[in-house]
Amino acid sequence: MNVDGNSQSVKLGDSVYTLARGELFDSDGQLLAMRAKSASLLVLLLREHGNIVSKDEIAREIWPDVIASDESISQCVSEIRRVLKDRKHVIVKTYPKRGYSINAEFPTVRRRFEITPLHLKVAALVLVVIGAVIGYRFITPVEDRETTLKSEAPLRDLVAVLPFHSLNSAGDDGYLGIGLAEDLIIHLTELSGVSVMPSPRSFALSVDDSAPINVAKSLDARYLVYGRIHHGKNVLQVSVELIDGLKGTHVWAGKYDVARDDLLTYQKAVLGNLTTAMSVAISERDERLLTLAETSSKHAFAEILRGRVAANEFTNQGNLLAEKHFRKAVKLDPNYARAYAELAAVYAIRFENGWSVLKEADEEKAMYFAHKAIELDTELWLAHYAIGRIYAVISSSNLDAAERHLRTAMSLQPDNDDARVFLAVVKILNGHSDEALAIIDSVLATHPAPAFWYFLAQGNALIHLERHEEAAAAFEKCLNQMPTSPYCLRFQIVNFGLMGQRDNAEWAAEEYEMLGHELSIETILELLLNARPDHIERLRRGLSAAGLE
Repeated sequence: MNVDGNSQSVKLGDSVYTLARGELFDSDGQLLAMRAKSASLLVLLLREHGNIVSKDEIAREIWPDVIASDESISQCVSEIRRVLKDRKHVIVKTYPKRGYSINAEFPTVRRRFEITPLHLKVAALVLVVIGAVIGYRFITPVEDRETTLKSEAPLRDLVAVLPFHSLNSAGDDGYLGIGLAEDLIIHLTELSGVSVMPSPRSFALSVDDSAPINVAKSLDARYLVYGRIHHGKNVLQVSVELIDGLKGTHVWAGKYDVARDDLLTYQKAVLGNLTTAMSVAISERDERLLTLAETSSKHAFAEILRGRVAANEFTNQGNLLAEKHFRKAVKLDPNYARAYAELAAVYAIRFENGWSVLKEADEEKAMYFAHKAIELDTELWLAHYAIGRIYAVISSSNLDAAERHLRTAMSLQPDNDDARVFLAVVKILNGHSDEALAIIDSVLATHPAPAFWYFLAQGNALIHLERHEEAAAAFEKCLNQMPTSPYCLRFQIVNFGLMGQRDNAEWAAEEYEMLGHELSIETILELLLNARPDHIERLRRGLSAAGLE
């Protein structure tokens, strides 16, 4: 098969799909959406169909610049199985201590299916926007791009920042492509008047057409931010471009020569230029955020970027690595409020997933980091948001304190709905699911790009209101965005059990266990964080009906 243009039929299980440029389409021509790493693994397995591919080989191919955990690989395998509806694991087979293989047939081609190695053909496969999309934007003349067919449907007034394309990473700086894009998303989100797509949505995009107008249509976002990084010995050349996805035209472009240890200068410059280009109304508070230096340590800022990349893996290993980088940032600048807040947030996620080994000691550390962040910057919304989450999930939870800090975070950043939705979670834990659902529904009605866990919170409230069909739909939306989310799978198991759908509950349980999580009623109940007797009884009943012990 010529991966640069032609397509190939492939039979997986009882269904026939079309593989084109590294993406899989069903018989109706609909793209089967999955995260970029999962798509890369699928292509690797198809390239080696009939053979067992070891985890070491998978790690080298899919994660060439980092150390991949078994959990990361399992998450990708789980997502592929979910997309292919491979409930019995007959398409993608696991060979304990050996690896994985895929059962595939290629009806139209008698010879062995061949694909050029991924690390040489990423752009051609278009597995992620990082490759061909960025290349198109910076190589194709503007006048040619402007002749692209104009979008007919209106797009949401939303900014989607795509991962920056590293042209020649030296290996130890590969984090910058994700890190700089993630930092840009975070700081744009903190500005009033700017609606930004969450990184799990924009970073996971995989499209078969690199034209920006089609990328914008796929994301339903008016503005696209592309970037590329050329790694020199001492200087990074960072190019950033803002595209109007409705017209497919340039709005603004900038090029920055940045010393490797001076990314702070770049950060402030690009933020200011982007807001100006989009004609965003800047408030006095926004002006302070754009001009105020969070740290004077250039190296501390680099550690923050590294930590965010690790934290975004949403794995135990990534969580520990993120803590390591954020601790380095604190050591480099003991007055760096955001570094302390990031540490507190890491611990909150750790508690929510049951990853803490010495929980009492970790809870003390989490509280210290959160309070230190607030002491250094009383107006840092992330610090109040993090401590609100911590108060809600620690052993001696204080839901009143959680609500107080979350409301402070809401007042500091009214346009960010994360604190508002987590406030709804606190309402659920307090036994007020009806109030929680009203909050969540109001957010979902107006939010341009709800995060996956917003639907998780909605489903959680609906379970306790015994509206199980609606809860199932909410969890499905959650898993469509984040197919390997342990949060969504836990509640999905419960809800299917309560609905009497034993087969679906068992499948969800298998997916959950394959991701490396313990499949027992008591362990899951602890992770569901509910302390109310009526909630615990309902959740236990669902888990028991799902066949768990």
